[in-house]
Amino acid sequence: MTETSAKIIDFRAYRAGRLARSERLRDDVYSTAALDALAAACHLWTFLACHPFALLGAPAPKQEPHEYR
Repeated sequence: MTETSAKIIDFRAYRAGRLARSERLRDDVYSTAALDALAAACHLWTFLACHPFALLGAPAPKQEPHEYR
């Protein structure tokens, strides 16, 4: 094996490793984005479900004495 062919083999291995690494990173980005979207949807629905109950516990506005009748 000559020095030139050894460099080509090493370059191919480097490129294959780099491609595999980029594939892995791209998959991680998509799974992270999906997880973030799912978490945001869950937080939104939780907020919307609890919001009316929070309003029930809010203090009532003070009324003037003439409004009691």
